Amino acid sequence: MPGRTLCSDLAEGASGEFDLILTNPPFHVDAETDYSLPGRVLQTLARLLRPGGEAYLVANQFLDYSIRPKRFP
Repeated sequence: MPGRTLCSDLAEGASGEFDLILTNPPFHVDAETDYSLPGRVLQTLARLLRPGGEAYLVANQFLDYSIRPKRFP
């Protein structure tokens, strides 16, 4: 499968559209848990995914990923 790999901090500097995004986002800022992360991750995925694209992410149980951007059904 042809493609490219992008290693970045919450897709900073990422542009274009992607068919597939795999991510294991951090949930800490230093020693503190960042509870705003799920919304930021989902907004970033919505911005970068091509229509019909797929995203897979490692999600911690205690973070609320039920918040969905308008683009996600």
